[in-house]
Amino acid sequence: MIKDRKLTDKEERKWRAEFKRRACEAVRADHHTYRPYIKRDLAVVWLREQEVAQERRDRWTLDAAIAAATGRRRSQMPRCLPFIATVGEDFSPPAPRQ
Repeated sequence: MIKDRKLTDKEERKWRAEFKRRACEAVRADHHTYRPYIKRDLAVVWLREQEVAQERRDRWTLDAAIAAATGRRRSQMPRCLPFIATVGEDFSPPAPRQ
């Protein structure tokens, strides 16, 4: 049985720099071909980190657009405004009050 070797800090920095140079789409397209497998696993982790960062930017952009259009933050808007769904939120309208 072959044991998986550990990822060194130097390798991680080198591969992360390579991923950044190549950009998300290129890494996403090619990550399944990366050897050793530990590099492929790091590519998957790096891609998820990039997706999380993009989701944060998207949410911030939506919040900024709402604030610019209404002069208020989304949390300060009255509940009677139309339902606004953001990335990752449920698209169904809120349940009626009883």
